[in-house]
Amino acid sequence: MKDHKDPNVKGRKYHGSPYLKLKKVGQSPRREIKQRLRCAVSFGYAIQFDPAAG
Repeated sequence: MKDHKDPNVKGRKYHGSPYLKLKKVGQSPRREIKQRLRCAVSFGYAIQFDPAAG
């Protein structure tokens, strides 16, 4: 039973934490991209609608 239990625990540990790391890594670039898009859009609108800015 011990031999059967050990790989499960290791598997859980291995599958648990790297998955969270991957999720975090996947989320942060999306946030950066969204922020960059917002900045680009706001700059674009400022240049388009505000002659003083352009």
